[in-house]
Amino acid sequence: MPPLPKPPHLRQRTNRAATAATLPYQPPITRRPPLPERGRDWHPRTRAWWRSLWESPAAAKFLRSDVDELYILAELVDRFWEAPSTALAAEIRQQHRCFGLDPLSRQRLMPFGLA
Repeated sequence: MPPLPKPPHLRQRTNRAATAATLPYQPPITRRPPLPERGRDWHPRTRAWWRSLWESPAAAKFLRSDVDELYILAELVDRFWEAPSTALAAEIRQQHRCFGLDPLSRQRLMPFGLA
C-alpha cells in the first residue's frame, strides 16, 4: 500500500506568491508633461531630448510615478550639455537603461510588452 500524502499544512511547497504586494493600476501617461519651470532656461538639446523621450516606444509605459525621476534625468542631461563630463554621461547612460531608453534595455523589457 502506498504511503498517505502529507496533510496540506505540512507540505513544503504551497505554490503561493512570495509576496502579496501588488500595485494598483495606473494608466500610462498620454500627454507629454512640460519640463519644470526653474530660474533659468533649459538647454535647446535638453528640450529636444525631452520631446524625443516622449515620442519613444518606452513612453507608452511611463506612469505618473516615473515623471519625477525623468525630471531628475532631464536635469542631468541639461547639466551635461552645459558642461559635458564623463561622470554625467555615465549617470545618464545608467538612467536611460532604467527607463528602457537604449536598444539593449528595450530588448530586455520586450517580454513585458514594451517594444
